[in-house]
Amino acid sequence: MPRPAGARNHDFDEKRAALLDALTDFALSADLRRPSLRQFAQAMNASEPTLRHYFGDRRGLILEILENIGRKGAPLWAVVALPSANPATAFEEYFRISEAGMRLGGFIRAHAFGLIEGLADEA
Repeated sequence: MPRPAGARNHDFDEKRAALLDALTDFALSADLRRPSLRQFAQAMNASEPTLRHYFGDRRGLILEILENIGRKGAPLWAVVALPSANPATAFEEYFRISEAGMRLGGFIRAHAFGLIEGLADEA
């Protein structure tokens, strides 16, 4: 029997979370263009209607990717927010974490992705 209109799959949240993680990885590994909803779908071997089902539209998808990036980076910034013995130690810890993020690539790409999307957003 088909699912009633408007009802979600029993595993909607799990599938959406897995898809969001994969889409976030794609967004952070792609070049600096703004991928279309179609390009996001093709990268996931999914259809545009599937992405719309989980995220609404491209803007909704981008907002979710940005929030996911923030959630993934939160533990690093929580370390920086901890009290320090003195300002020099605080700066050293901040730059140590920032340098690791830049060296591994995600830090710069995440900021570039957010800037590119934010500057292009017409809302």
